[in-house]
Parts: sequence; structure tokens; C-alpha cells
Amino acid sequence: DIPCQVLPLQSCLSFMPYNRCTLLILALSFAEARSSLPSSPACRESAVEESTAQSDAPIAMLQLSNAIEQENETSLVGLVREESTGKNQTDTATQYAGVKVNAKGDLDSFISGTLTNIVLVFILVVIFRQGMQRYPMMYLHGFRSGRVTAAVEDTFLGWARASAKMGFDDHVKYCGLDQAMLLQYAVMATKIALYIGLPLFCIMSPVYLLYGDGEAKQRGDRLSYISMGNIKEGSTILYPINGLITLYVTWTVRREVFNAMEFFCRARIKWLRNIPSPQSTTVMVEGIPGQYQSKETLERYFAKFFNDIQDVRIVKIIPGLEDAVGTLEDAEKNLAKAEAEWAQEGNDPKKRPVTRLYRKDAIEYYTGVIQEYTDTANKLRAEAQSASSKVGGVNGTVGFVTFQNLFDANTAISQTYSANKNYWIMSQAPAPADLVWADLKVGEERATIKSFVGYSLATSLYMCFTPVCIGITNLASSVPMGPLQASWDAYAPTFGLLIFLNFTPTVLVLIFNYMFHFKSKLVAQAEVQHWYFWFLFFFVIMVTAIGQGFKDFASAVSEHPLDLPLILADKMPVATHYYLHYIAVQWMSHGMELTRYIYVFKYWTFSKLYEEETARSMSEPEDQDYYGIGSRSARFSAVFSICVIFGTLSPLLNILTAANFAMCRIMFGYLLVWAEGKKGDSGGVFFVNQLKHTLFGLVAYNLLMVGVFLRREAADNKFAAVCGVLALIYTCRSIRQLMNDFQWKTLPAEEAIDQEHHSQSTEKYIQPELVANTTSMESEKVAK
Repeated sequence: DIPCQVLPLQSCLSFMPYNRCTLLILALSFAEARSSLPSSPACRESAVEESTAQSDAPIAMLQLSNAIEQENETSLVGLVREESTGKNQTDTATQYAGVKVNAKGDLDSFISGTLTNIVLVFILVVIFRQGMQRYPMMYLHGFRSGRVTAAVEDTFLGWARASAKMGFDDHVKYCGLDQAMLLQYAVMATKIALYIGLPLFCIMSPVYLLYGDGEAKQRGDRLSYISMGNIKEGSTILYPINGLITLYVTWTVRREVFNAMEFFCRARIKWLRNIPSPQSTTVMVEGIPGQYQSKETLERYFAKFFNDIQDVRIVKIIPGLEDAVGTLEDAEKNLAKAEAEWAQEGNDPKKRPVTRLYRKDAIEYYTGVIQEYTDTANKLRAEAQSASSKVGGVNGTVGFVTFQNLFDANTAISQTYSANKNYWIMSQAPAPADLVWADLKVGEERATIKSFVGYSLATSLYMCFTPVCIGITNLASSVPMGPLQASWDAYAPTFGLLIFLNFTPTVLVLIFNYMFHFKSKLVAQAEVQHWYFWFLFFFVIMVTAIGQGFKDFASAVSEHPLDLPLILADKMPVATHYYLHYIAVQWMSHGMELTRYIYVFKYWTFSKLYEEETARSMSEPEDQDYYGIGSRSARFSAVFSICVIFGTLSPLLNILTAANFAMCRIMFGYLLVWAEGKKGDSGGVFFVNQLKHTLFGLVAYNLLMVGVFLRREAADNKFAAVCGVLALIYTCRSIRQLMNDFQWKTLPAEEAIDQEHHSQSTEKYIQPELVANTTSMESEKVAK
């Protein structure tokens, strides 16, 4: 009998360094992601007995170590090539990512893992329902605040029915176009997965099982019976059929992506028309030349081209004022906290709160600080107002020009004003509440230097992946755990990957916040989306191809680029079972997001000191580096890319992906509308990036299938490889069309002229620190 180990969920949770680790910490510590469930009935009985004995753990998960002989760890034998040393290509990056090649016993492991995930999702939904009843402020705030008019039935699945019934227009109304298109991407991914998966799973899987010549059966790999892993090398019938399937998959993905883009363009036009003024009629001007750096000179410059200019603002750089306002805001927050603490003591004069450092009466101290810095701020504002009439000085290089009508604003954006592209950079102004005013004040030279350092740091993440993972893992493996050593030995090998991947969005956000200067928070989120997607693409999807490290992989591809399809074909198909587990574990991660457990805990803590609404506002918004629109969009497109890339090799993957995104549509459809607050809206920029990422994933799929056909197809018949090359050409052409054939950033002229649907807003493009005689909360209202 093979010895079994039990890894309770409670033990996994105790090692979580931060809440975002819940996405991958169980995914890669699950037994089915790293080793196989034992085939021995006696061993299974042993595992069940040990699991039952763990009464302190809510859930016990079977975990194996070294359960399968080395010679049985290879699936798709013809696809795994041996080095000249004779060693199998299960190398460093793959080893520390917890990726195991397809092997005997994976079917039992997959069934066990999938059932476990289903049970966990059910448990998390039960927890979510209990939370809805006990803390409606955190789960139904959209309805309770009046922002959402649609009610939710107080039944176990009432929330799911309400989410499913809500249409796209309501999503745009309640949570913005960005979030609505995120849900639309889930719908598109579900449709594509079904369009591809149902024919493959219902037709080709039985064909593989009955006529695949039984290579997987010879190895005892039952999970590969219904995949391409069961096709004999050199098959003159099944490989040509798969060549045609490659063309079908490419055509289907391309068609749905372009249909989604056309749908988005129509929604984008409607969104642009409904942007309230002054945002809709305001142009952001960057790179203002020195001679025009004042309100009067800038207004005269644009008056030469346009008759009706409503307002002109220039960003002012007043460091002393910024420091004073910052101190003032901190003092106001501390005063509110001190007053709340004193109220908890019944306003007992003997129990007035004191400051930690000076041990002074906190209420009197912060009241004095507020008065002092209010006077200082008002004085600095007056000085800045008198100095702003001069060209240069406190006036910066960024300004906002508001026109009377939408047509003039669009025309101003489309014009060229200088031969130097660094001057007069015109763009649609972000919403005032989304602006990062501090970043608009940084000089060009300083911004260039910091950007260079920032890109270097971001790039170093790719280079540091393998050594950092190895270092953390070795450190974790050296920690003695006493009675938990057996479980820890199974968990420690993936500890480095867990730490690295779960904190990657945070590290990226820190780099972008300190090294880059974006004009708005949404621009920073879009940058996170790009970098995080490619990080997931290389170190989750292509981890087996990366091998010893990203640097070595990039060097090998640059030296022999035509060998890339063969490199992918030699290493990637051997891990399809790993991605079956990976997709299934996503279901549980969505359930954990549904519970909002971190924010409910914060709300529960703050509610001990503050009123209900204040406690809710202090516990929101969500962690925007991991749960922001940028990271969520990157994860959605990365998971769907797994389906596209491996779905032909393993048809079952399409069915799991369809279930995953159907779950996303329901769960996130509820969270974004009823639970989470409304965020800033870029009008679909993240969705366009997702479509681009999807087509890049399709390129990887085409390259992989070309390599598979070249390796496995008969030497005298390369029909399937030709189909793969044609599909690759078609995909590359489609990427070019997607980028160039759609005009979605600005309104067409005929739409801009029509002012029938033009709405008004009280927003103004005024720096919050320039607003006199306001508290920090009032200044925030001015910005919003």
C-alpha cells in the first residue's frame, strides 16, 4: 500500500500570508495538482480513516507523496523528448510550480478534486447566505443605498436568480461599462467554450477512446483515454481531422471576438454620449509649452481655433500647500477616531483619549492641529492665486480645456498642434474623481527617469521568478513542523510559487505607484492588467515550456525562433491534467470572493467604534491591486487562454471552462451590482485589452498545434501541420484587424453633433487642495 497523507483545509489557511493567497494556495496544494490519488483500495481506506480522525478540520483533502513510479509519470510519450543526458524534461520551473506531467491515477485524482471543489463551493455559498442575513450592509448595500432598484429574493438561490435576470444595460447603469464588459467577457468565454467543447467532447472524445490506438491505455492513464494523448503517433486519419479542428477553433474564437468587439463599439458609443459634462466636453492637455503655462495664455491659444470655450484650468504645483492639506486630512481622521473612541466610553471626562506619542488629550490636540493647518493652507492658497496669473511659476504643464459642445471637444482631440509630439498631447479627460493629481505635477525629465527604473523593476519580476521561488521553497522546506511535518512536506514545494504569484499584482501596483506617473487610477489599472496577464501567461500557462527560467527560454527562442512550435509541443501537452485541476479550483476561488470575508471582518471590527454606514465606508473598497478591474480582467483572459490553448488536446477542459465562466457571470454579476461600490469607468478599455490577450492566446494555440502535428503526424503527410500554419496566419491577420479596423475611442462626428442625450454634472476639474475652508471629506466631494 502507498502511504497517504492528510492535508486539512485548516492547515492550509493557517499559512496564508494575505487574503489574496486564497486563489492559488489551495489550487497548488491540492493533491490532484501535484500527485495522483492511490489506486489501491486499502490506501484509500487509510486516507478516509485519517481524514475522519481530523475532527478539528472542517474539510480534509487527500494528499499523496511519491505515489507513482517515475516511469509512469509521462503522458503523450512521443511528445516528451529527452535531453542528451537522458533525463526527463521536468525541470526547475515546472518542479517548483507544482506541475506534474500526466500520469496513471490522474482520473481518480481529478474526480476527487472536482467533487471536493463542488462541495467547497456549496459550503462557501452557505456562508455567503449567512453573511447576507447578518451583514446586509456588506452584501446588499447597492439596494439599501438606493443605487440599485432591483430587489433580491430572500431565498437560498434568490441572489443567483436576480443576477441571472439582470441584463447588460442594467449592468452598465449600476456598475459602469468596464464592469459590464467584464461580465460580457464571461458570457463570450462561456459561449466559445461550449461551441468548441461540445463537438469535441461529444464526438471526438469517443473517437479517441475507441479508435485512438490506446497509447494512454498502455500507460494506464485513464484520464487521457478521451484526449489526443490516446492517439498513436503517425495516425493518418485522426491527425488530419485535428488539423481541421484547429481551423474550426481558430475561426470560432476569431468570430466571437469580433462579434464581441462590434457589440462593445455600439455600447461604447452609447456610453460616450451619456458621459455628463463637463467630462464629456473637457480635453486633457499634456505637454503645454512654457509660453502658454497660464490660464489666460492657454485660453487665448485655443480661442484661435474654437469660438466657444467654457473653462480653462491648469494644474498648479504648490508643495507647501500639498503638505499642509495632507497634515490637515490626517488630523481630521485622527480627531474622528478619537471622538468615536470617547463616545464608546460614554463621553466620560476621566476617559478622554490621549495621543500615543505626546500623551496629550487627543481631541484637544487634533483640534488645534486642524486650526493651525487650516490657517496655513488658506494663506498658501491666497499666495498661489496671486502667482497663478504669471506664465510658468506655480503653473504646470498639464491643463483642462472645457468646450461648450461635444463636437468641438472631439475635434480638438483629433487635431495636430505641433511637430514635436511631446507638446500638446490631447486626450479625453478622465472623470475628476479618478484623476491622480499628484502625478500630474511631476516634471517630464523626472518622470522619464523614474519610468525607466519602473520598467526595469517590472521586467526583473520575470527574471527573478525561478530563483525567488526556489529560495522561498528551500527556506520553507527547512522549517521543522513537528507533527505537521508530513503535510508540510507536501505543501512546501509549491510555497515559493504561492507567495510569488499571489503578491505579483501588489508588487506591480507598488512599482507603478512609485515609479510611474499616470493621469488616472484607471490608467494604472490598465498597466497592471497588461503586466499581470503576461506574467500569468508565461508562468502559469507556459511554465513547462519556460523550463529553467524565463531568461534562458527567451534566449533559446531568440536564437532559433522557428523551433518555438517544437519547444511548445515537446513540453506543454504533458501537463493537460494539471490545467483540468487548475480550472476546477477556480470555482472555489470565485466562491471565496463571493463571501467577501476580508471586508466583512473589517466591517465587523469598525462597527464596534463607528456607525453602520461609516464602518462600511471604512471597510471599502476592495483591495484594488488583486480585486481591481485590471487584475480581474487579466485573470479572466488568462484562464480562458488556458481553455483555448489546451482545449483541443483535452476536450474536457472546454466543459470545465464553460462552467467556470458561467459561475463568474452569476457570482460577479451579483457582487458588482449589489455588494461592491461603483468604481471609476474607462468605458471598456479593459475589455479591448482582454480581446487582444485572447487573440494572443490563440496565436500560442496555433503554434502549439503546429508543433504537435510536426512531431506526431506521419512524415509523408503534413496536412494537419499545413492547417495549423494557415490558422496561425489567419490569427495574426485578425490581431491586426482588431487593432486597426475599429474606431472606438471617440464619438463619430454625426453622434458628437447630436446633443439630445447630453447630461449635466456638478463635477469640476479643481485640485482638492485649492478648495478653501473645507474639510478633507468635503474636498473629496468636490473631486467626486
